[in-house]
Amino acid sequence: MNSKGPKHHLGLPVLVCICLLVLAVYQGIWLTDRYHKEHDRLSEEVAECLALADYTELESRMQKLRKDPASQGKIDVSRGYSENGRMTQQVSINYDDTVRPNLKMNSAFRDTVSLKRIEDFLTVGQLSYKGIHAALDHITDIDFKLTDSLLSSALEERNIHVEHRLFLIRIQDSLFQATDSATLSSPLYAPKPTGKILARGKGDMTPNPIDDFTEYKIPVWISTKKTDYLFPFEFSMRFAYYMKVSGLSFLALKNMNGLIMLSLFTILLTMFAMTYLWKTLLRIEKIKEMERNFVHNITHELKTPLSVAMAAKEVLQYEENPLPSEKRTQYLNIIGNKLEELGELINQILLLGRAGKNPEMARTIQVNEYLTKIAEEFRLRIPENGTLDLELDENLQIVIRPQDFNAIIYALLDNALKYSTEEIFIKITARTKGKGKVEITVSDHGKGIPATALPYIFDQFYRVPEGDVQNVRGYGLGLSHAKKLMQHYSGSIDVKSTPGKGSIFILHFIK
Repeated sequence: MNSKGPKHHLGLPVLVCICLLVLAVYQGIWLTDRYHKEHDRLSEEVAECLALADYTELESRMQKLRKDPASQGKIDVSRGYSENGRMTQQVSINYDDTVRPNLKMNSAFRDTVSLKRIEDFLTVGQLSYKGIHAALDHITDIDFKLTDSLLSSALEERNIHVEHRLFLIRIQDSLFQATDSATLSSPLYAPKPTGKILARGKGDMTPNPIDDFTEYKIPVWISTKKTDYLFPFEFSMRFAYYMKVSGLSFLALKNMNGLIMLSLFTILLTMFAMTYLWKTLLRIEKIKEMERNFVHNITHELKTPLSVAMAAKEVLQYEENPLPSEKRTQYLNIIGNKLEELGELINQILLLGRAGKNPEMARTIQVNEYLTKIAEEFRLRIPENGTLDLELDENLQIVIRPQDFNAIIYALLDNALKYSTEEIFIKITARTKGKGKVEITVSDHGKGIPATALPYIFDQFYRVPEGDVQNVRGYGLGLSHAKKLMQHYSGSIDVKSTPGKGSIFILHFIK
């Protein structure tokens, strides 16, 4: 078979690879972006959980002070703007002998007209919160165990199942300086400020690397890693929470399982579709090539006998002198033989078209009887140096149309004869194979079939390539016709072949 056709599609695999690469890169970029967003969201939620735990702990201390009759003191938090427009604050704590029924918190602004931006209101709330925190920290101790417990509960409620550990740190050196007194949003910090660990939460995380530092002098820094959180809660920066989190990246990826699986499925589906398309195009090209070869072969086969028959007819019709009877008989035999060849070709095409039709005519036949008859008829076509042997079990029966059974066996015998060597040997074997099954084999000692051609020998119009010259006559229809008939009767056909040693065709019938 000519192999030029499939080369037209050699560029398709390259295009498929490029498309898959572009799709994979796009999916990778999209997933990476989604991962960063999910990681940032989880980071913000962790920070919110810590802030919520601290706020709840602060509120708990305030409630205790309100209920304690012995509590005495007052906190004044003043916020305002300086002449140059910067926000200022003042926190005063009066903890004297004056008995007051409740802890009071007063907030006043020297210039409330200057609050023109919504950010100012947010800043006021944050500064007031820090001011109150600073005051309470002077009056009462921090309930660190409560904060740690509240943090764990908050993380659990938000389904943030990560290993974490909370530390309470006293800042010993100056850590922050406000670069913008209006917002306090741009802190500066010393290169290596130090702090003292006051308490550790229970957590579920190995303390390393925090515990590698000394108990009384621990470096404190704002980490750029999203798994480290430094949460200062006193305005004077005397105390800070430090939270170490592990597994946040894994949790972000876990939350993206659906998107990751969808992306992989999309890539695999696209790969399958592209591969299927490519194989389909190659198969279409191969079928077209086989059809072209079939048309070429059948045209040649039709033209040759017609030409010979026409020449013989002209000799008989236009010869001036009448031919002897023996000569006329010879020419008539030539015409008859060529017409038989044409009839054989037409019959093969017709049989292929109606393969398996008229199933109502199927009946139980004696395999031995039909194989013996077929062998007797086919031996007439085998040269004197050839052999056709039979090896048949007794009482073998199958359900099939006799015409279809004959067509299958003749197709295999014809194939064995065509591809035989000078010493022709063909053998038909029939035996019971398991319960309710009959196996018939047709073997030969011919040329054999290359392994590369075995997957295609039952394809319509396919012929085993033999270079530029096809020495064996045929149309690529016999084996295809036999396979269609076997499939129609719920049977199957297999082949085993070794180049140079011969082939074995195996028919599997159901009784």
